[in-house]
Amino acid sequence: MREDPLAMILAGMDHPIEPRVEFAERLLDRLEGELRPDPRAIPSSTPRRRWRGARRLVPAFTVLVGLVVGALVVFPRPPSALAVLQEARHRFAALPPFHATVLSLYDESASSPDYEVEVLREDWYRSDAAWRSKILRTNSTPFGVTGSFDVSDGALVGRYNPRSNIFSVRPLAEVGSAVRSSPAAPFDPALQWWPEATGDEGKPSDAFFEENCHATSVRFLGRGARKLICPVRPTQPRDIELWVDDETGMLVKVVTFEVVHEIRSIEFDPNFAEGLFEVVPPAGARKRWVGEGPPAPGYEIVLGTEIAARIPIGETDGFTVAAGESALWLVNWIPTTPPAPYATEIIRIDPASGRIVARIPAPESDLQIVSVLERSGFLWVAFDREEGSRASRMLQRLDVSTNVFVDPRLDLGEGFGGMTLADGVLWTAAGVGRDVTSGRAQLRYGSLSRVDPETFEVSRYPLDGAPMDLAFQAGSLWISLGKVNDTDRFDDDHAIARVDPAMRKVQTEIAVPHGPSGLLAAAGFMWTIMGEPWTLVRIDPATNARAKVPTGNGGGEVAYDGRFIWATSSDDDEVVKIDPATLKVVARIRTGRGPGSVAAGFGSVWVANGIDGTLARIDVP
Repeated sequence: MREDPLAMILAGMDHPIEPRVEFAERLLDRLEGELRPDPRAIPSSTPRRRWRGARRLVPAFTVLVGLVVGALVVFPRPPSALAVLQEARHRFAALPPFHATVLSLYDESASSPDYEVEVLREDWYRSDAAWRSKILRTNSTPFGVTGSFDVSDGALVGRYNPRSNIFSVRPLAEVGSAVRSSPAAPFDPALQWWPEATGDEGKPSDAFFEENCHATSVRFLGRGARKLICPVRPTQPRDIELWVDDETGMLVKVVTFEVVHEIRSIEFDPNFAEGLFEVVPPAGARKRWVGEGPPAPGYEIVLGTEIAARIPIGETDGFTVAAGESALWLVNWIPTTPPAPYATEIIRIDPASGRIVARIPAPESDLQIVSVLERSGFLWVAFDREEGSRASRMLQRLDVSTNVFVDPRLDLGEGFGGMTLADGVLWTAAGVGRDVTSGRAQLRYGSLSRVDPETFEVSRYPLDGAPMDLAFQAGSLWISLGKVNDTDRFDDDHAIARVDPAMRKVQTEIAVPHGPSGLLAAAGFMWTIMGEPWTLVRIDPATNARAKVPTGNGGGEVAYDGRFIWATSSDDDEVVKIDPATLKVVARIRTGRGPGSVAAGFGSVWVANGIDGTLARIDVP
C-alpha cells in the first residue's frame, strides 16, 4: 500500500494528526463494502420463503423505529450552527490570557496532486490587550521563515523577518480581519472572513452560518466540541469545518479548502516573559514603517543627504516616472472605492522647478493608462480597457505643446506589457494572445506589435511566452517573458528573449529564475532586477553571460545616468548606486517609503516613492 505523503511529512510530530478527509471517505467506503453481503452468495428461494424471512424482520424493525423515536424525544435537536457560534463568541471573549501551539497544514495536493504538503508550526500568546505569534518550524518559505514573529501592544503591530532582518510596523487598526483589535487568530470564533472565502461576499457573516452550516457533536483531543460544517461550491476540494470547543468557545480546528489549522497544546494564565508584547525590533534589525499616514515616533525614515528635493504628487496608490525630452511624465493610479476600477492620470512635471504643470486624465473613464514614452513632440500613451479577465490595448499620442490627445487611436488587440523604441519604430507587448497548457499549468502567451510612427501601420508577431518589459540594445529587441511551467521549481518560469527586429525571429532565450522586474539597455549591457533574493542582473549582449549583485530587500526598477546604474529596493526604502563595470555598490540612499520606479534625466535621478506619494530628486554631476 502506498504511504500517505501527509503522514510521512508529519512523522515525528508530538501529536497525531487527524486523517485527511479523502482518506476517511475511502476508509468508510472500504468498510461499507466489507460489511455489505455479496448478493451472489444468497441462495435462491421461493417468494413465500422470502416473505417469511421478511416477516421475521418485522419485530426487529419495530424495535428500531421505537429506539429512533425515543432518541428524538430524549435527545433534543442539536442547536443551529449560528447558535453554537454565538455562544462560542461569548465564551471566547471571557477567556483568560493563554499560550497555544498551532499546527497548520497547507495541503494543496487536495486539488493538485503534484504539490507537497506544507507544514507551519506556531506559538501564539494572548494577553488582555496584546498578542504575539512566532513560527517555530516551516518547510515553505511563502508562508514565512522559521524565527519570524508578529507582535502587538494593543495599538501597533510589528512583524520581523529574520531573512531580511527587517522589522515592519503598522497600526493595529490597519491589520486585516483575520487578526483583529483583540487578535487570537486562528482561534477566534468572531472572525468574519468565511463568507468571502466561499464566494458569498456581501452576505452578513451570521446569515451565512445560519443558512449554510449545520452542527454536530464531536470529540477533539479528548474534549467535547461542536463541528460546524459549511458546504461550499462544488469546485472546492472540501467543505469548511469549524471545530468549536464546548468549554472555552475556541476554534480548536479549522478546515478551509486546502488549509487545516489545529491547536496542539494550550495553557491558560501562563507566566509571560517581560517585554513579550513590546513592539520593539531585535538588536541590529532595520525598522520600517508600513502603515498609512505619518510614522509612529521612532519609525521616521532618515533620508539620505543626497536628496535634493521631494515633490509631493497628491493622492496615489502608486505611480511610475519616465524622463522624456521636454518634461518628466508620471503615470499615477488614483485611489478609488472598490469595485470601481482604478482611475489613472498623467502628471507632467517641470524638471527645472519641480512644479506639477498639468494633470491629464485618460480620454475615457474606462481606459487605464499603462505606460508613456516621449518622442519628437508627442507622448505615446498606452491604455488598457478591461474586458473580463483580459485587457484590450490601445495606443494614442498626446501633443506635448498642448497636453491634448490627438487622433488616431490605434487598437492593438490584447495588452500584455510595456513598449520601447527601436531604430525609430515603436514596439509594444500587445496583439493576439493564446492559452498554452503544460500538465496542470496554463499561461496566456502574447504577441509583439510593431507600430510605424509616421504611417501608424501595425504589424503583429506571436511570441513563445507572456511578454512583460521591452528594451533595445545592440541591434536586438530584448523581451522579458513568462513561461509555462508545470513543476514546483521556479528557475524555469521566465526567460529573457533576444529578438532580431528585422527578421522578427527569436535569436536566443536566456533562462532566468523568478520574474524580471524592469528591463534596461545601458552602458553596453542589458539590466534587470530579479528576486528573491533581489539582485541586479547584468547581461553581456556579446556572449549572453550573466553577472549579478545583491540590491537589498524588495523588488524595484533600474535607470542609467550616463555613469552609474541606479536600482530601487522597495522594502529598504532606498535606491542603490552601482558601478556598471565592476558591479560594486557605490552608495545606498534612503529616498522615502516604497521606492519603485526610477528614471534618469535633466541632470538628476528621479525616484517614485509609491507609499508616501513623493518624487525624490538626486542630482548627479
